[in-house]
Amino acid sequence: MQIRIILCLSLLSLLTHAQSTVPTARLAHLRRGINTSAWFAQVYDPRGYSKEHFESWTTATDIALIKSMGFDHVRLSVSPEPMFHNKRPDEFPPEYLGYLDSAVKMILDQELDGDLLAERIRAYVVDRGKIRRMAAAARVMGRPEAAARIVDECYALVRG
Repeated sequence: MQIRIILCLSLLSLLTHAQSTVPTARLAHLRRGINTSAWFAQVYDPRGYSKEHFESWTTATDIALIKSMGFDHVRLSVSPEPMFHNKRPDEFPPEYLGYLDSAVKMILDQELDGDLLAERIRAYVVDRGKIRRMAAAARVMGRPEAAARIVDECYALVRG
């Protein structure tokens, strides 16, 4: 049993080590973005897509904190469900669009607009060689079997 636990921890350690060996010069090119999940998408708040949720889940103070932590863009996921009425699919609810507009304004007020991210993505679209090199690097660095091995070991630990 102890050997399995040690093996499981060792596998996790290998994954952590693989992620931490990226050269500093390469890391300098990365930008820092953050998801604002569960604000306008993937809402698991018992209140659902409600006024209370939109106004309290992520606030202007949260967005300012994100900026102060060094993030340069925010990814705002938007679920389509609250935008459509079942019986009137051609009408968008103005109150929902108002909450979304307020969220976008909060993000833009902190200059977390994603321009840097868009610039990086455009660079890959223009230079297909960059995409091929990135894919080759991912294949070398990646360990596609690692997650399955960890899951197998964890199941073995549970079974005893």
